[in-house]
Amino acid sequence: MDELFITTDQGASWQMVYDAGVGIAGFYKHQKELLALNGFINGEQEAIHPTYSSVDNGRTWQKWKYDVKVYDELRVERKIVRKGSDSYYAIVPQEPIPDEVHGGTLRQPDRLVKVVNGSELSFYFPFERTLQYLYMDANDRMYVGADGTRFEWQQVDANTRRYPSYGEPAIIYISRKPIKF
Repeated sequence: MDELFITTDQGASWQMVYDAGVGIAGFYKHQKELLALNGFINGEQEAIHPTYSSVDNGRTWQKWKYDVKVYDELRVERKIVRKGSDSYYAIVPQEPIPDEVHGGTLRQPDRLVKVVNGSELSFYFPFERTLQYLYMDANDRMYVGADGTRFEWQQVDANTRRYPSYGEPAIIYISRKPIKF
């Protein structure tokens, strides 16, 4: 989360351009300035607090020079992409399941859902991950950011269950075709 990467070939390769030293929660483009935000609110649903800025579309970064009050109301939704006020896609955590071996609960992979006029519709997303960020570009291609948590199957006393496994790099999934609202 601390290092900023850039791709100039549609994700075929990535180059680290800046080690921020703090977690980056989201990005916001204001006129010609790209801002990296490092705070969370609403259970990590929104990113706040510009900390670093770039005037060359992310190639170089510097500490943001303005007083935080300039953008005190800045909020970037991290786990929802909207098309109008009543249609959106969202990351929804699943309920944890009991851990019968060690006690407590086990986290399950997040789901992506489509909501239209208040009704939740199924949306097929084939990867079982902890999802962190949604973004929709101007061509309606969806970008789904996932952290390094991977869920694997484990057989325990004739019951099949999932458990999180860590250690993989974060990944960005990009839809090949535009996503329809």
